[in-house]
Amino acid sequence: MFAGGPHLRGALERETSKPKSVGATLARFGSYFKPYWPQLLLVVAFMVAGTWAQVTAPDLIGQAVDCYLTPAVTSQFSDGANIPGLRSQDAASQTTNCRFPEALQATTNAERMAGLGRMILLVVGLYVLGAVTGGLQFYLMSYSGQHVLRRLRVEVFDHLMSHFYRRLRVRLNACHPRDIIDHIIDSAHYHNRPPEMTIEGVTEAWENYFVEM
Repeated sequence: MFAGGPHLRGALERETSKPKSVGATLARFGSYFKPYWPQLLLVVAFMVAGTWAQVTAPDLIGQAVDCYLTPAVTSQFSDGANIPGLRSQDAASQTTNCRFPEALQATTNAERMAGLGRMILLVVGLYVLGAVTGGLQFYLMSYSGQHVLRRLRVEVFDHLMSHFYRRLRVRLNACHPRDIIDHIIDSAHYHNRPPEMTIEGVTEAWENYFVEM
């Protein structure tokens, strides 16, 4: 059994209604998010930092191969040209894609392994940076969104209490939200329009629900 009744189920199965004016809707939400602009700026900064880390890490992995692994392997052979697919150390150094001068100056495998270790630490640091910035983005967005949602709920509750419950001295009842929503959906179906939660719609549903005899 669907808890909200057939009308509520039908409304939930409908296509999501779009705002009549996207600009007006965004402007209204902008006023709610305005107190949290420092958090939103941090989200943008963390987004840029996380994207940079995600792009840079694969590039460093490629540099680790070109600067340290390939020279270390070719240095093990006196004549790498005799091995299919493997060039000699001199030929590899002339066509290398390595962009790190200190790696090009390394002459022993010990120096190359030390440089490779530093490169690995950089890559790990970038992945950690990406994870931290992603987590901070999620936290700050959730923090801002939950506070805005709380403000919206408080405003709706205060409006209902001041304009309906206290003014008309109606006691709170758990079934009121469901019944008011059912009235809004019924009215929308009668007038052949999509259901919308507006002040006018709530007022009309309230007047039809609490009929003064």
